[in-house]
Amino acid sequence: LSDSPRDALEEKFAKAAREMERRNEGLPGGWTRGVEKPSGSPIAAMASAVFRPVQAVVSTVSSVLPGRRQHATSGPAPEPAPEEEEPAPEEEPPEREEPPPVEVRLAGWTRSLDSVASVSDAVAVEGMKSLCHEVMAAVGDGEMLSAMAPDSDRLVGLLADRVSPIFDAAVAAPGPSTTRACKYVLNTMMQVFQEPTLAASVGEENERATVAVLLERLLDPNVPKMEEGPQLVKALNVLMLKLLEHCPRTNSFRALLRLLADAPESVADEPAALVKFHDLVVKCLIKLTKSLGQNLDAVNLPTLLGDVHAFFHSLGVDEIRRRGQCDDKPLRMVKTILHEVCKLVGHDVWDALSLCPPRDSNPTPIVYAYVELNLQSMPDAPGEPRAAPSPKAPTPVKAAPTPK
Repeated sequence: LSDSPRDALEEKFAKAAREMERRNEGLPGGWTRGVEKPSGSPIAAMASAVFRPVQAVVSTVSSVLPGRRQHATSGPAPEPAPEEEEPAPEEEPPEREEPPPVEVRLAGWTRSLDSVASVSDAVAVEGMKSLCHEVMAAVGDGEMLSAMAPDSDRLVGLLADRVSPIFDAAVAAPGPSTTRACKYVLNTMMQVFQEPTLAASVGEENERATVAVLLERLLDPNVPKMEEGPQLVKALNVLMLKLLEHCPRTNSFRALLRLLADAPESVADEPAALVKFHDLVVKCLIKLTKSLGQNLDAVNLPTLLGDVHAFFHSLGVDEIRRRGQCDDKPLRMVKTILHEVCKLVGHDVWDALSLCPPRDSNPTPIVYAYVELNLQSMPDAPGEPRAAPSPKAPTPVKAAPTPK
């Protein structure tokens, strides 16, 4: 209320209070609070007697209503007796469900693996979906991963065989089902290659087949145009990185070197496609070679140098000379690998050539000449300098006796 109406009301209440006091009728509103008038008025007495029980109920209700404000002339409302709160029962932590035994889970893994080998793409995709769940559920469970590992090589081989048909079907008949198949075949591979325990069990032959089909898809101009094509291209690149990161390094070097020497038929007959394929393989080899110093112990040097020799031997001396004049990327990459090995192990590299043919072979393996040339350019190469193994001297043949 504004000041004028409030003053008028207060004056009216004060006048009523003086009038009641003059008539000896008590205070205004006193009968509602159980206050007896000083004397006399039968009407006031009757009102007090009738409304006293009602006032008690009103007071009780008012005390429990939240935000209830008392009139300025009324007394303080009695506070309700505090109710004792019963302590909330302690919630017991939910019991952690024990995973099924390894034998049971492994049976599901085996059934899904068999589904991937099915002739039907639909059945195979459902098997891939189950395998993804099985691997994700086994993350952190060393026992289960170790039980799965022996099947990793077979699984990767089955998936590699399905990549090209599934992607070709998606190009020929775009739609949610074919796109879903593309995503599941890549995702299942990803589950294997991003788990070191499983990736370490993949053999070189199936790793090489996988690298070949993945690089072919990256070179396929139809893939970016597919439904969710950019996401598929990104998945292909990430998958290649995981493969190179977690597969055995020696196998990865061997697979890539063999692909340099013998490209898949799909690109071998097209010079432009072959150049692009070699460029991708070289990029993968650059990644492995850059980290060779940190992962030297994980590489079998005799095997690696044997593969380097096999690459040189597949070309032949004349082809090596021809490619050297045109700055051939694959040849330069293999020479770089050999140079990096010589820089890391120095003169002990001679001991790592045990799987290469002896130097007196015919024709003489050119790898020896490249090793000697590298060491001559490295005066501070580690190891004790030693003479290069020389060809064995031919055994002298006894001259036949002169006929008489």
